[in-house]
Amino acid sequence: MSDAKADRKQYQITVTGTRFAIASPYGEEHIRKVESFLEQQISTIQKSSSSISSSNFYYWFFNVIKTRI
Repeated sequence: MSDAKADRKQYQITVTGTRFAIASPYGEEHIRKVESFLEQQISTIQKSSSSISSSNFYYWFFNVIKTRI
C-alpha cells in the first residue's frame, strides 16, 4: 500500500493575486479547476460582504475550504 502523502505533488495557485502552495495527488488539471473555483467563490463572497477585511476573509475562507479540497 502506498503512502498517500508520498503520492502528492506540489503546485502553486494564485487566488485574487495571492500565491499559495498546495499539495495534491489529483494532477494539474484538477488543481487549475480548484484554483478557478476558489477565485469565483472569493469574488462572489467579497462582492456581498464588503465589511470584512481581506486578511480576515482569507483566514476564514481557507480554514473552511481546506477540508473540502
